[in-house]
Amino acid sequence: MGTSTTAHNKAIDYAITSMPLDPSSRITHTPISHTAPSNNSKGVKALPYFVVRNNQVFINFAYTQLIHNGSNWGDDNTVHMIDGQQTRLDANGQEVLCGTAQLVEPLGWIK
Repeated sequence: MGTSTTAHNKAIDYAITSMPLDPSSRITHTPISHTAPSNNSKGVKALPYFVVRNNQVFINFAYTQLIHNGSNWGDDNTVHMIDGQQTRLDANGQEVLCGTAQLVEPLGWIK
C-alpha cells in the first residue's frame, strides 16, 4: 500500500463476503488488516470487474482511497460503486477519493 516500507503492507487479496446481483445493493469484503504505514502514505483498495460496452469487453476498477489515522484505515468494508470519481468521508471522518476507472483498451469483442 502506498510507499510504506512496512514489509507486509503490500498488495493483499481480501475475500468478498457479499456480492448481490442488484446494482443498488452493497458489495462487502472482509476487514482490512494492514498495519499503519511506516511513512504516513495512503493506500487504495480496488475491485476489478468486467463490463461490455458496444459489444466490447473492458476491465473496470471500483476504487477507494485509504488513510490510516494511527488506529485503523477507516474502511467500512464496502466497495462503493460510483460512476466517475467523487469524495466521501471514511469511517474515521477523513475525506477520501472513490470512484470507477476503466482501462482504455478493450479486451476483445463479444458477439
